[in-house]
Amino acid sequence: MGCRICPCQKPIYTIKPVDRKTPSPHIIPEPDPNPINQETQSPHIIPEPVDKASDYNPRKTEPQIHQPPKDILEDITKEKLPSSAEKFIDIVPADPDAFNQIFIQQRQEAVNRTSYRSAIERWSPTSLSHLTDILKTFSGGKSVIHRHWFIFYWIASNIHYDTVSYFTKNYQDQTAEGVFRTRRGVCAGYANMYKYLCDHLQMPCEVVSGYSKGYGFDDREGAPSEVDHAWNVVEIDHHWYLVESTWGAGHVNDKKEFEQRLEAYYFLARPNEMIYHHLPRKEEERWQLLETPISMAQYMSMPKLRPLYFEYKLEMYQPRNKGVVYLEPNQPYALVILKTPSNVVLNANLKRHDEIVEGGESTIFDKRKRVYNCYFAPASIGDHKISIFAKLGDTDIGSYDPVLDLTLEVKEMMVSPISYPRTWKLFHDLGMKLVSPMGTHLINMNSGEKFTQIAIRTPSDVELMGELADSDGQSVMCGNRVYYDRQKDYWRCRFAPNKSGIFSASIFARKTSDPGNFQSAILFKICANQISLPPFSFPKTWQLFYDFNLKILSPVSRGIIVVTNDKPTVEVRMQGPADVCLDGQLENDRKEAILRGHTIHYDSESDVWRCTFVPNRSGMFEGFIFAKKRSDSGDFSAVASYIIDARQLSSAGNPLDTKQIFYDFKFEVIYPEGGSKIVLPDNRSFVEVRLKTPSDVVLMGSLTNDQNQKIFGGHEVYYDRRHDIWYCRFAPNENGLFHATILAKKTSDDSLFYEAVAYHIEANYITAPALSFPQTWQEFYDFDLKIKSPRSRATAIWSDDIPYSEVLIRAPDDVQLSCSIQYKHQTVENGTLVQYDYERNAWQLLFAPEHTVSCYVSPSCNSSSATDKISYDLSRISDV
Repeated sequence: MGCRICPCQKPIYTIKPVDRKTPSPHIIPEPDPNPINQETQSPHIIPEPVDKASDYNPRKTEPQIHQPPKDILEDITKEKLPSSAEKFIDIVPADPDAFNQIFIQQRQEAVNRTSYRSAIERWSPTSLSHLTDILKTFSGGKSVIHRHWFIFYWIASNIHYDTVSYFTKNYQDQTAEGVFRTRRGVCAGYANMYKYLCDHLQMPCEVVSGYSKGYGFDDREGAPSEVDHAWNVVEIDHHWYLVESTWGAGHVNDKKEFEQRLEAYYFLARPNEMIYHHLPRKEEERWQLLETPISMAQYMSMPKLRPLYFEYKLEMYQPRNKGVVYLEPNQPYALVILKTPSNVVLNANLKRHDEIVEGGESTIFDKRKRVYNCYFAPASIGDHKISIFAKLGDTDIGSYDPVLDLTLEVKEMMVSPISYPRTWKLFHDLGMKLVSPMGTHLINMNSGEKFTQIAIRTPSDVELMGELADSDGQSVMCGNRVYYDRQKDYWRCRFAPNKSGIFSASIFARKTSDPGNFQSAILFKICANQISLPPFSFPKTWQLFYDFNLKILSPVSRGIIVVTNDKPTVEVRMQGPADVCLDGQLENDRKEAILRGHTIHYDSESDVWRCTFVPNRSGMFEGFIFAKKRSDSGDFSAVASYIIDARQLSSAGNPLDTKQIFYDFKFEVIYPEGGSKIVLPDNRSFVEVRLKTPSDVVLMGSLTNDQNQKIFGGHEVYYDRRHDIWYCRFAPNENGLFHATILAKKTSDDSLFYEAVAYHIEANYITAPALSFPQTWQEFYDFDLKIKSPRSRATAIWSDDIPYSEVLIRAPDDVQLSCSIQYKHQTVENGTLVQYDYERNAWQLLFAPEHTVSCYVSPSCNSSSATDKISYDLSRISDV
């Protein structure tokens, strides 16, 4: 006997046995006096012709939205039933007491007891009689229900479906002996084996012949002309029950291979559920175990309901117990409505010739009515297969199992067919609404179009992000930009394919109060044609970019920038309001910030922010731009970023390390040319920087090592009035890395100096004693003073055999000097002597006995106005 086993849709995971509480008979409900209304947004929209690139105009007439019928159940009851064969009948079990509470508990106990399974799996019968002996021994003292489970579980674990016999129609011996010997069989073999073992345990059992909606079943072929399946009925405590050991052992997959997997649902199954896929032949219709047996016509018109349909307690409102659906009147879609418990989530697909119809379905959940409205939009005339899947949980993440199959008959197509973008439960749960494009899942981009846009409205506490992926699932770098347009009150989601082909544009969402990840909300397909090169790409932007009303001036149409030796830097120019300030940072592909990898400043003449990124090697980098309000004391926040592809750079970039004041004060670097990194050559003991500034700017300097320790005597900064240049000299005190900072302020400003520009010095050839500078003031240079001794040192030294230290300074004839010596900031009385040494043509300044030395110079005509001009640190030679 040929048979068709198991649904052709492979389940994704095994359903664990659960306690089956006695359900009410499966009755299609009477019309609801308060019919279901569609509250959620219907995606079924006949779109008006719209230019994809144009902005949404809220003043335009909204596209017509085709809502489901207002009174769904009422409309269903008004349907004309053409014949008695198609009229709905109540499917009521003939024996309402069969599934009593005691039976349910015993059945569940048998199924759940793992000790039974492990014991049965250890059996090794050598013959059929040996198997019956083992069963008799093991069944001692056990209930009849448990004994039936022993048989069911042994068959499911040891008998494989004979796919070779089934597909060749060359059936082998299907007796119990033949099946035991080969451990293979088709449905007749399974049923015969079950009856044989029941007979030897003296438990009433019969083989039922009939029809099934299993593997290969196609309800579009019409009613079967001959029986194609066999199963069993058993009597327990004067009640009859159905046993389907063939389907309980596993299923045949799409490769025509048997996959063994226990399905306990088919052990002592409910007749009002089995009737949807098992119909005994006319002569055995009593084994329907229904109060009123159904006919073949009724059986064929019923939907194919899977076990999980009943286990999840689903109810189909539309169509009402029919397996065939049609397009809604004057609409391009069909509608299936199911009621579900709160912990069940549905999904669906539409197929034509076993190929999924892209954009062919949309599943929307109505929270208030607890119903799913499943829309199906065919793309062609002909019969289509509708499959609906379900899973437990409150999200649509995870694996689904099939729960029912229907046929969609399409005899005539609308002039304007529609399709649906793929949506997830989150899209509807968050109250998201699609503004454009309407009525399609596929967006066509023609030659000349750089990007396409999807517009979505959301509640104020929802935020979005996007991703563009090619046909291989590879994310397109800089391929999307998603932001909220406050003027239009919707989100603009823009996508730019980087080549011709098919792309997936995904939009993700989350609550603004949710710290977790974004989750899938809606997905469109994009068909890109004749994309020009280089392709359009977006820099990454954050919502603050738009809230601050920032604007990128260059580079435009590029989110990925290639740098080479010929052009090793990237400049981003950006405009913003006067109350917004910017900052930047360059990171490598390990998310490490690159020291001196960027400069940023505001160009007041052009009213533009200029940010320059300088990669330090070949590789991938990301250049970030941050922003904040000037009045905001908090941190900067990211507003935009660019991907920088540095290709075969022969050396690291060397930008000038500047601060905004450098540009505000209009600094000009005279020397050295290039960037801020300076390698001190072996013939030099200091670095010289020459700058030009306006006349109302004054400078000072500082030198620190790589531990940020200030170097005493490490700098000299003065203004050369004759050449109108500032000289800034820095002398490292040892080999290593040093940070030279030049600070500035206005002469009229009583506040502190601020950092303007910095240089980074690498010293490799410093010899002892290292060059150092005494502290000087601008008047030292204005009076044209020259230090004759000690030279190139900030420290004046005296030895034990000489009671003083000497400093010699040359000065013009009209300048006279005075000096003082301090100890702990207190002037030492009689600690100095100043005299002019005519033989050496210099002022001789003598200091005793120790510590800080301060020298004063003043015009010879007015010694009372002396001010600090130079200072030395004075130490004994033994201290140096």
